[in-house]
Amino acid sequence: MNNKIGNISKLLSANMIAQVVGILIYPLLTRMYEPGDFALLSLFLTIANAILIISTGDLQYAIPLPKNEDGAYALVGTMVISLSATIILTLTTCYFYEDIASFFEVPNLELALWNLPIYVPAVGAWQVLMYIYNRDKQYGKIATYQIVQSLSNAILKLSFGFFAIGGVALIDASVIGPLIALAIVGPSKIMEVVSHLRQIPTHLAKEYLQIYRGFPLYSMPKNLICHLSNGLPVLMLTSVFGATDVGYFSLAVTIGYLPLSMIAKSIYQVMLRSTSEKINNGKPIFPEIHKFCVYSTIALCVSFSILFFILPSLTEFLFGPGWGKTGEILRILLPWLATSFISATLVFVPEVLLKLKTNLIIEVSFIILRILALAYGISNLSFIATIKLFCVVSFAIKLLQAGWFIWIARQHDNNIGKVDSIDVG
Repeated sequence: MNNKIGNISKLLSANMIAQVVGILIYPLLTRMYEPGDFALLSLFLTIANAILIISTGDLQYAIPLPKNEDGAYALVGTMVISLSATIILTLTTCYFYEDIASFFEVPNLELALWNLPIYVPAVGAWQVLMYIYNRDKQYGKIATYQIVQSLSNAILKLSFGFFAIGGVALIDASVIGPLIALAIVGPSKIMEVVSHLRQIPTHLAKEYLQIYRGFPLYSMPKNLICHLSNGLPVLMLTSVFGATDVGYFSLAVTIGYLPLSMIAKSIYQVMLRSTSEKINNGKPIFPEIHKFCVYSTIALCVSFSILFFILPSLTEFLFGPGWGKTGEILRILLPWLATSFISATLVFVPEVLLKLKTNLIIEVSFIILRILALAYGISNLSFIATIKLFCVVSFAIKLLQAGWFIWIARQHDNNIGKVDSIDVG
């Protein structure tokens, strides 16, 4: 237990440093860049990360699950092939970048899209390495990457802003930062991976792809839908309400959702590995999950209650005149952020229990309801009212999803008890 807490603390400390650096520079960035520049960054990352999810097929989440190393590296070999294909795909679709930019009516988007062939394979390669490090319990490597990536990103954004390079500079920094971190953390492990892959027969890759086919069949579409669902306001509202209002929303999501997301990923990384080991050894998983839910709910309620009253004035003070609207939007987002944090942390539960199909159905329902909410808002409501409706729907679905995660964990433990009773009898 102490070792587990230490691993979580290690990742949380790295994430805290990364997030503190990222948040501290925003009072400077909001004085260097326009709200539309943040909308451009958000739109690029929505497109790029959607391609990224497809390129890995979500098989990276299965790397910690096989009992033997050959099985894990067989999955890695499959992802290497899919990532290579993605590089070719993004290069061949460059002729359509101008049409995509015209559709969204966002200045400089065409220039930004030329970063796709670099960003997608670089971040995809790290995702593969991260789950290999997770399997080996080398959480220090994951922590180092997060700190280096955040520092590089921050320094580049400030440097580009200082020289007034423009809004695309935010995207350039977001692409170069992961490359620097990967170059520092990844080379030795990449050589080790290549050495392992040479010893993996093709038939073994096919066998393990068949065993974990639920990840590309169900988890990948689920995460793609979830990602696009979170990006819907940017995708649907930019051309209607303008890049400025969407820019305020994008910054609110960045300073609200992303720090919580990074913390959730830290806890997820450790709980994923420990839970998969418990399942392989026939041990219960619900008590640990229940404890996390109780503690996190208390912490979120207390902290968010305080933030609700101070956010508009706080963002105005931190980010400069006119940015108080970001605080108003962030206050609206708080209930959704809370349930989203719990749900994002517990998403390992259906992964380790291979309940991926049901989770996909939930996400499909989620995005349909969100699209309907935004479509209604575009037709009948103001920008702020549309965001409120979007958040109410998001809060409700994420609460139901987290409840389902808890329920299937409890059902798993009950089934263990039944098996033990039969064995004793």
